[in-house]
Amino acid sequence: MHIMIKIGVIGVACCGVIAALFWGSPLKKDPQVIRGELLREKPLGTSMVEIERWLTKEKKLELKKTNTGFLKQDVVPTVVVGAKSINAKLGEYRSPLLTTVVAYWGFNDRGDLIDVWVWKTTDGP
Repeated sequence: MHIMIKIGVIGVACCGVIAALFWGSPLKKDPQVIRGELLREKPLGTSMVEIERWLTKEKKLELKKTNTGFLKQDVVPTVVVGAKSINAKLGEYRSPLLTTVVAYWGFNDRGDLIDVWVWKTTDGP
């Protein structure tokens, strides 16, 4: 009887780990929720230099920096946000198709953060 309890506990623990891996990714959150979390860490007005440092040193993400704003594609018509921008891939997850999550930070000509946009793309079958 004692061994059956151990097997049951191990089975429940394994199911919990699998469920956490499948449903627990913070990247599965709504893009607006992820945007809010990013803005809580680095609010509007933060310098471009600080965002670069934060992404590379603290978040350990590779970033792409451009001397143009980013194209915000979830609005009609699409708009260019900022005079400069940074983007970084936050990560990927499967459910069951591969979804990539990328964040874009737009800055004014002085290098102050003016907007953040989180974009998710999912590969087709």
